[in-house]
Amino acid sequence: MDFKDINNKDDFIQFKSECISDLDDSINELMIRDYKQSVNLTYWIRDYKNFLKKEKTFDSTYLPVYKFGSIVEINLGFRVGSEFGGQHYGIVINRKDKKSNPNLTVIPMRSLKQNLHYSEINIGNEFYNLVNNKVTLLNEQHNAIKNDLEKEIGNLKEMLKNKDELNCEDSTIISEIDLDNKLKELLLKDRELSNKIKELSNCLKRISKLKDGSIALPNQVLTISKMRVKDPIRVHDTLYNITLSDSTMEKIKEKFEKIYF
Repeated sequence: MDFKDINNKDDFIQFKSECISDLDDSINELMIRDYKQSVNLTYWIRDYKNFLKKEKTFDSTYLPVYKFGSIVEINLGFRVGSEFGGQHYGIVINRKDKKSNPNLTVIPMRSLKQNLHYSEINIGNEFYNLVNNKVTLLNEQHNAIKNDLEKEIGNLKEMLKNKDELNCEDSTIISEIDLDNKLKELLLKDRELSNKIKELSNCLKRISKLKDGSIALPNQVLTISKMRVKDPIRVHDTLYNITLSDSTMEKIKEKFEKIYF
């Protein structure tokens, strides 16, 4: 029976109920023999439902352009057999992405393990180091902002302390207003940098297992909707501008050609 035919709607409702009931039974059975897999399957049902809801309003033009070799965090979902699934990092291999392109082609990554398959390539700890360097740079910027902030606060305190001794001319009022605006600007930058450092530090914790090395899986290359990208989706996100070097991408290209050509 063709359930896509609206005339079979009543039969479809019955069919749908049976499928949902059967799915619930299957997950309950799976919980007994493989609890983790039952959880992953349930997560994916929820995520897939959310993707379907998001599909009508999704607009890739609001996302950044993803450079060749950039790292993205993606939701590959629940897949079967030896297919790579779940939440992972991937390497973008689109030569020229553009905002209007709703899809990305990526090579998934995993942490370093003892046995390296012929189709895999060890790209070292470059990814981890890129994130770590970004944290270091932001910490330096944050310390500079904090020093400027302390200096400006000192200037403001001194100005307020001596206010009664100063002539209440327009220039004095203006300089107080300027200093107040400068303080607000520095406080805003301080908050923004603090939040960004916190996000990056959390990312470092998540990728700590990649500190000793990352493995690219060219044999698992796939094209995905940009809806599956978790990070970066804004220019201020943790992984924005985290891009592998040309030499690393050349190694991946050579491995890719050996596998497929």
